[in-house]
Amino acid sequence: MLRYFRTEAYASVVCMCCLTLAAHATAQPFSTIINVPPDPDPRTIGSNTQLNLFAGGFIAEQFVAGDPAGTSTNTEVNIRDGELGSDSKAYNSTINISGGIVGRRLSVYDSTLNISGGEIVTDANTFEDAAVIAYDSRIHISGGIVGTQLVAHNSILDISGGELGSSARVFDGTTVNISGGIVKDNFRAFSGSTVNITGGRVNSLRSFSEANISGSSWVRGVTANGGSTININGGTVGNDLSRTNNIPSILAQWNSTFNISGGDVGSNFDVVAGSTINLTGTSFILDGIDLTHGLTVGEMIPITDQDVAIEGLLADGSPFSFYIETNTTVLPDAIWTVTLVPEPGTLSLLSLGCISLIRDRRS
Repeated sequence: MLRYFRTEAYASVVCMCCLTLAAHATAQPFSTIINVPPDPDPRTIGSNTQLNLFAGGFIAEQFVAGDPAGTSTNTEVNIRDGELGSDSKAYNSTINISGGIVGRRLSVYDSTLNISGGEIVTDANTFEDAAVIAYDSRIHISGGIVGTQLVAHNSILDISGGELGSSARVFDGTTVNISGGIVKDNFRAFSGSTVNITGGRVNSLRSFSEANISGSSWVRGVTANGGSTININGGTVGNDLSRTNNIPSILAQWNSTFNISGGDVGSNFDVVAGSTINLTGTSFILDGIDLTHGLTVGEMIPITDQDVAIEGLLADGSPFSFYIETNTTVLPDAIWTVTLVPEPGTLSLLSLGCISLIRDRRS
């Protein structure tokens, strides 16, 4: 027993040593560390260099981290306070912003941008201006304030906290994951992008591609443009009584699709000709008539009636109510469908029944 214990203890020590050596092997030391202040601000930094910006420090505009040719490695900028000038750029670098002020048009290429504090400022009155411009990069916003006009191409944008300013735009190849924080007005997701919202607050989303809304998210308004698909499985969507009847909380444009199976979905819903609204639930009542018992589970049934109310329970048990109105809410050729699914409790009972049947056969 003693020999076994010593063997195990020796193996544990060897494993710990291996892990320590591996950690040192993966942690790349910086050959150059620049602290501003007291060091003077650099115009550029290259490979194996760390730049730290502290209170009272200032780095002039058009600062460049990394090599534009993409050959530099292990380049890091930490902005803890102070001010970084506008039109700065990063190539194959890591930028960590936890405080201070960053000027407009911070451009990142093949880089990682972590924002946990501070503020990236822009001129809100200039449409061409932008807080951040990203290509082939990963951006994580967990705090701080990012000004108007974030632009991302073929990137990953994770938002778990903080505030993203209005008029952000994401393009082909970009995936957006929103789990917290605040996203202000006119967030636009263009063709080829994907937006996943599981939490946080989004004032308005305009999608030209695919968006998935679920969890505890709160989305004030959603517009689906032609060719887009909006999947709503949870959250609170378009349920804002402060919006007037002239401004729909949810708008389905021509050739767009809404798939709604859960969540608290507002009734201020405008559906344009050529769009499709698919409702998935456990109960459907059309103009006071219960359709549920006449439906087959899993079969999609079109609703051709107009000037009628449709209400019931979505697949997650959330109640819904819409009014299909001729020439206002629904124009001709718009399509509404309902698909019946079993109640969650029914599925649980079926699963228990199957387990019991399997046990009986084995016995």
